Amino acid sequence: MLSSLFFLILGSLGLYFGSEFLIDGAKSLAKKLKVSDLVIGLTIVSIGTSFPELVVGLISAFQGYTDFVIGNVLGSNIANIGLAIGLPALFFKIDFDLKNSIAPFIYNLLACLMLYIFLQDSLINSKEAQSLLLVFFIYIIISVMTFLFYELPLEIYGEKIERRFGFSTRDNKSWIVDKLKEIGIGLVIALIIIEFLYIGLSEAPNIWWIYAVMGYFIFSTVLSILSPYLISIFTKIEPLEEGSVRNKVTNLAKEMNLNFEEIYKWNMSQQTTKVNAAVTGFGKTLRIMLGDTLLQKFREDEIEIVMAHEIAHQKNKDVYRSILFNGLIAFLGFYFVDLGFDYFIEWFDYYGKDDPATYVYLLFSLSLVLEILGKLSLWHSRRREKAADLVSINKIRNIEIFESAFARLAKENLSYPNPSKLKIMMMYSHPPINERIRYGKEYIQKLS
Repeated sequence: MLSSLFFLILGSLGLYFGSEFLIDGAKSLAKKLKVSDLVIGLTIVSIGTSFPELVVGLISAFQGYTDFVIGNVLGSNIANIGLAIGLPALFFKIDFDLKNSIAPFIYNLLACLMLYIFLQDSLINSKEAQSLLLVFFIYIIISVMTFLFYELPLEIYGEKIERRFGFSTRDNKSWIVDKLKEIGIGLVIALIIIEFLYIGLSEAPNIWWIYAVMGYFIFSTVLSILSPYLISIFTKIEPLEEGSVRNKVTNLAKEMNLNFEEIYKWNMSQQTTKVNAAVTGFGKTLRIMLGDTLLQKFREDEIEIVMAHEIAHQKNKDVYRSILFNGLIAFLGFYFVDLGFDYFIEWFDYYGKDDPATYVYLLFSLSLVLEILGKLSLWHSRRREKAADLVSINKIRNIEIFESAFARLAKENLSYPNPSKLKIMMMYSHPPINERIRYGKEYIQKLS
């Protein structure tokens, strides 16, 4: 009894002084790397503080106390939220920007959901353990290695080009914060997709690709609903102030029978000098969004025809059309990947499609197939943009305003006016400006 109490007190003292060293080291590292304490807390500190649970879990499993393995993790998570946050907050004010930290919350929910599903039969088997480890290692390896050796150099170069041409308005700190947000959201999406793909590969190996296409439709719909909130993570969005522009856009939306939640000013100037506008969301979350750069640089009649174009996408049901068309591409993509699965498994002697090692084949083949089929998606996008252009021209009936607005848009964004047909086919989601003006003039002549 006394020896157990002695070791408990000794361990508690070790944790106290270890915590002091960990906090001091984390603060020093944050200053040297010029990143926020939150970033260090979500990475180095969080992994470091997980080692006690890891050691306890390994020892407990080795000694046969398997219930203690699960209880230790669940109890630690509850204590971390209830005690490690609640007690400091009881005595000190805890300031926290939730908007910048949505991804970790989703990761926590995803991990708890996986554990709950796996424990339905009161057992975590080898395959389920591999799934948990697979998610963790994919999270670490892909996020770190891909970002450091591939994406980061390209991102830095791209930001350098943006600044050279006067587009980017971000300083280094803001750029790093935005990149961390992108990584967090991207990892959440990637983990969800990978986990559900492997559930399909395990439970229905012959028709997994059909379930994958069904998952695509669900995921795309959810993403469309959440798109306004995802945009607000990166830039401030606020209701557009009362005035002539708001009145014109409101009347335009009513005339075009668009039901919307609100008209917002999209503070794009926090990131860029480029011009944009959008009607985002799905159903009740539909929002009309005007970039503040658009409001600053365009005349009111030009803003009106730009917004007529954006509203036309909703009236033409282009969100639904795009989801359906890209669903067909996903169907073909997953089907072609499945055709090559058996050859890959036989060649490398894997035990089945749900072998974690098949991730390499799945990632490479799916990326390759969707890159090729993605040109069809670009073609479809250009067609829908043209259709929206014609609706906006039909509504405003003034080709001079259309030409002025979209020529200004191309100039502000430095869009090349007359690219080759091959470049358009391979890279363009919108028709080039010269083509838009050409078919705009032809259409207005037909109307007159």
